[in-house]
Amino acid sequence: HQGQQASAVFQQMLEQMLHALRGPVMPDEALLLIGQLFAWHSLAEQGSLPDDLTPPAGDDRLTPTRLSDAFGRLERLETLDALTVAFEGRRDSTYARLSPDALTALARVSQAHVVLDRSERQQLADAWAAAILADTSRRSPGIPLEVAELVVRSLGLAKGQAVHCPGAEMDSVAIAAMKHGYEPFVESITVPMIAAIYAAITLSKMRYLRSDPFRPDPGIQKCLVGVEACATVPPWGQRFDAFARLEKRQSRFGARTSEALGLELAALGPARESAVVVPNSLLAGRGLESELRRHLVENGPLKAVIGFPPNVLAGTSMPFSVLRLSRAAASSSVVFCKVDEKRHLTGQGKIRSRDRRFVGADEILELLQRPDGELSRAVPRDEI
Repeated sequence: HQGQQASAVFQQMLEQMLHALRGPVMPDEALLLIGQLFAWHSLAEQGSLPDDLTPPAGDDRLTPTRLSDAFGRLERLETLDALTVAFEGRRDSTYARLSPDALTALARVSQAHVVLDRSERQQLADAWAAAILADTSRRSPGIPLEVAELVVRSLGLAKGQAVHCPGAEMDSVAIAAMKHGYEPFVESITVPMIAAIYAAITLSKMRYLRSDPFRPDPGIQKCLVGVEACATVPPWGQRFDAFARLEKRQSRFGARTSEALGLELAALGPARESAVVVPNSLLAGRGLESELRRHLVENGPLKAVIGFPPNVLAGTSMPFSVLRLSRAAASSSVVFCKVDEKRHLTGQGKIRSRDRRFVGADEILELLQRPDGELSRAVPRDEI
């Protein structure tokens, strides 16, 4: 919020940051690099750094090694000795021990992102996450952040509770969880780098385990102790042949697709409350997976179904649904809720455009609690 010049400098920082994190960087290392990059640019705005320590600008590419080396030299400058204790890896006290002189110097900087208060950090992170996720979804289909927010909000968690986030769309779901005050525990074979950056900017808590949710891993149960909620978007469109199923977690219902196995793992897992995003094809297909649907209905874990229309996701017109599962006292009915294109989506046209967004989360959550008979209805289980 310092005008166009500030926006241009911050844009350069983001570009350099993303380039630096393309290589094999572990999450803890990424958080450290991000903090160093923010501090480097902030201090450079004072004009007090030697010429050979000027941070890169424009298209000048940055690497983790180059950033670490430069910051090591920065720490050895007498005027910046307070920064030595600022980046020891403890994010909860990253700036608590900076000297008064260092804090005063940083506060004078128009780009002093490192001393933003919590609300300003949140605004900065939300704007950045929305932009980067929108750009990512244009290159490959993904779950929009606003849909991911509905997924995690539907769990009804208290602030600070942990939520297990396995699957393909871990960045969107993890960011949505942090945005609403929850602590995501991401399980994925891919480092959730966008979510890690978000956590660094907002000083949020996030855990990550490099693990394939679809492969047997006895150690995961220890990690999930005390985690009673799960929000997942299993990968869509992967079909398992007989050989592939031997390498996956054993399916009680003979699941042959990635989305069915993801739904099964959530339904039978340790979480008391779960929300799973699946394509509508899973809800109507015949065969072995119909037994999974029968289990969800007849044995009580299915609590609600939220149906989205086509053309909400970038890159595909596939309709999908959010299934809410709960191990609380089973009710005699399941709530079916419809996302209405006119009331809950912005933008027009058959293809999702930049302004075509889901904006009806508040009303949908209300309809789940109080069905109106028009867009939501409580259906007795024996009618399903």
